[in-house]
Amino acid sequence: MEPTSSNFTYTFDIENGKHVTFLIKLDDETLECLNEPPRDLPKWTRLEYQQCESCPLNKEEHPYCPVAVNLHEVFEQFQEVYSFQRAEITIKSPNRTYFKESDVQQGLSSLLGILMATSGCPKMDKLRPMVRTHLPFSSMRETLFRVVSMYIMSQYFRKRRGLPTEDDLNGLLSIYQEVEKVNTGMSARMREFYKTDANINALVILTCLGQHAQLTLEDELYEELESLFSAYFE
Repeated sequence: MEPTSSNFTYTFDIENGKHVTFLIKLDDETLECLNEPPRDLPKWTRLEYQQCESCPLNKEEHPYCPVAVNLHEVFEQFQEVYSFQRAEITIKSPNRTYFKESDVQQGLSSLLGILMATSGCPKMDKLRPMVRTHLPFSSMRETLFRVVSMYIMSQYFRKRRGLPTEDDLNGLLSIYQEVEKVNTGMSARMREFYKTDANINALVILTCLGQHAQLTLEDELYEELESLFSAYFE
């Protein structure tokens, strides 16, 4: 019996006339990506090619990097696209449709983000719960709210299972630091093979968002959200 899937469809109508549609099929229960990988994968997708720092996988069990495999087809479709090109971007999720006129890189970074989190990479798996409430084109404040909520909920579920928990956000900082290594590793993998900058800059955006989130948490700027919860302090 095949798993029930949740589908996301990204459509780019780019100003040069190029039209790109990308369908993401996810297992509705685990949120694992169900897209079939292509048969012939390039060498940059092999695990040991520019393998990410602190990657826990080994080439005997995982000859290919799961993130690279998930991103390969997207990189191919956007290899002749520049990041600054304008596009009408439509994203259909299981519950609603999003639309924005923007630079290609903004929509592409959202697409790469969901594919990376659902790839099966042990480092990216920690962000997979956020895919359930995937919010394209989100602001930093919206992302911060969602990721902190996700992390606190993870600690609640750990407590229910009798596992050790944390009452601060240091663990979330560690997660983002590992995710940054994956973003950096992916950029190193594909720079030799893709000369236009849409793919590269989309990864740069993800890296910058992660770094911004780390600084926000480290500086405790998230406390600006505290006033929203005044009803809980009475």
